[in-house]
Amino acid sequence: MKVAFYKVTQQNATALDKVIAWWTSDFKEKFNGGWKLGYSHTEIVFSDGVMISSSPREATVRAKEHTINTEAWDYIDVSGLDESTARVFAET
Repeated sequence: MKVAFYKVTQQNATALDKVIAWWTSDFKEKFNGGWKLGYSHTEIVFSDGVMISSSPREATVRAKEHTINTEAWDYIDVSGLDESTARVFAET
């Protein structure tokens, strides 16, 4: 299981993605433009490749197949956590 962080540096980043990255950055990042290297949201990628998220783009919780894409996402491996419990929680 991984947590995927969406990079706002992507061309398909929406204005809302950019506002979130700016808002969640610290003062120094806002001042020097470092917020542009930030993230707008995270999603959970389960070991079977299903990604579950809640996004303003879809206005709902959604699950879809995910292919690892390091251009658009940064990943943190959290395989030490209980994946079955996380999945039940996310699907609920």
